[in-house]
Amino acid sequence: PDAAAFREWLAAHAGRYDLILAHGLPFAPAVAAGEAARAAGVPYAVLPHYHSDDRYYHWQHYYALLRDAACVLAFP
Repeated sequence: PDAAAFREWLAAHAGRYDLILAHGLPFAPAVAAGEAARAAGVPYAVLPHYHSDDRYYHWQHYYALLRDAACVLAFP
């Protein structure tokens, strides 16, 4: 799911936070949260729900989200 209103809210409010948690990767809200955090200069952590054996989980914007995160909370 993706929502323009959510992205607009993030853009307007991301700078108010010390840290943003991007939850639920590979879904669009996690990517939007990371993008808004980057744009606002706010660090973000990612809590992915990621199936590395799924070929649809290997898109470049997912890799960028994980690479640029201050922290990735991953469990085996």
